[in-house]
Amino acid sequence: SGKSTTLAALVHELNQTRSLHILTLEDPIEFIHRDHSCTLTQREVGSDVLSFDDGLIAGLRQDPDVIVMGELRDVSTIRSALTAAETGHLVFATLHTMSARNTIERVIDSFPPDAQPHARLQLASTLQAIFCQKLIPTANAENGRVCAMEILFKSPTVEQQILNHQIEKITDTISSSREYYKMQSMNQALIMLVEGGQITQETALKSTLQPDELKMRFAGFTRDEK
Repeated sequence: SGKSTTLAALVHELNQTRSLHILTLEDPIEFIHRDHSCTLTQREVGSDVLSFDDGLIAGLRQDPDVIVMGELRDVSTIRSALTAAETGHLVFATLHTMSARNTIERVIDSFPPDAQPHARLQLASTLQAIFCQKLIPTANAENGRVCAMEILFKSPTVEQQILNHQIEKITDTISSSREYYKMQSMNQALIMLVEGGQITQETALKSTLQPDELKMRFAGFTRDEK
C-alpha cells in the first residue's frame, strides 16, 4: 500500500530539511535521490554490494546518520537493521505486515526460538515507531484511494510488552494512547475517514482486522444520529 513511496518521501523530507549523511541499502533501488541538504549514498544489493550485511559493514565506515534498509525480507536483513539501530543510527525499513502488532511479531518470530529473547531486547530498546498503512477506495470512486494509517510510537508500556512477550496487548495500548502519545489504531483511522465522508462504512469494515469492534462503533454513530 505505497510503502516504497512513503519511504522515499521520508528520505526526500530529510534531504530538504536536514544536513545528514543518508545511506540506503536496497534490492532493487526504486527511487533515485539527488544530494540537496543531505549527502546520499545509495547501494543496490547484487550490484554494489553482495548482501545487506556486507553493505552495512562497509557503509558504517562512512559514518552515516540515517540508514534506509528497504524491504526486510528475512532474518539476515532484520538482524542487520536491529544491529544498525543499536549502534545509534536512525533506521528506516519496510515489512509486509497487516498491523503494528503483526510487525512486532514478524520481527521476533523470524529468529530461531533460542535467539528470540535477545531479539525482543534489541527491538524493545531500539524501536521508535511503526506506521502501518492501507490505501482504501474512496466513497467517490473517481477520487481514487485514501490512506488509513495505524501509528505506534515508543512508550514505556510498549517497551515492556515487547520485553515480556505480551504482544497481544499492543493493539489495545495503541487505542488507549491516542491523547498522550499520539498513537492511532487502524480502526480509529478508519472511523475518522468515515466521519469525514472519505470512505463508506462498508469499505471500512472490509479494511479492518477487527470488524466486530468497528461495527459496535458504527452502531453507536447510528444511535447518536437518531
